[in-house]
Amino acid sequence: MKRLEELLPAILVFIILISFIPAIAHAGPQTQTQTQTQNADYYVGRWETVVETDDADVKLTLDFARKDGVLGGTITLNDGTPTPGRVTESSNGNLFFEFKSPSTSFDVEIYIRPRAGDTITGSIMSMYDFVALRAKK
Repeated sequence: MKRLEELLPAILVFIILISFIPAIAHAGPQTQTQTQTQNADYYVGRWETVVETDDADVKLTLDFARKDGVLGGTITLNDGTPTPGRVTESSNGNLFFEFKSPSTSFDVEIYIRPRAGDTITGSIMSMYDFVALRAKK
């Protein structure tokens, strides 16, 4: 009986903590959904940068637009012809953009992350990092 009296406070604390778990678990997804809704169109628009490669500097323009709820995009290299690509949005707010290089026909992958304000960062083929600014309208 004395042993039960010693454990009773610990059992009560445990029961109180367990009662908060549903509220904590429910708050997490709500916050994530709100963030996704707020940032759903963060990438929409034109982004410009110059990427330093081994061979030359490449002017890169990314254009993203949302049509029927789906984010799509094109890339323009050195003021050439826009090339369409496939955009995949991740649950953490990052983008994966894949396109076929017009000059080599190779698939090129770009990982893009939001940054403060009108800035994004990215990596082309995990080799060339860049920072791009939203183009002024």
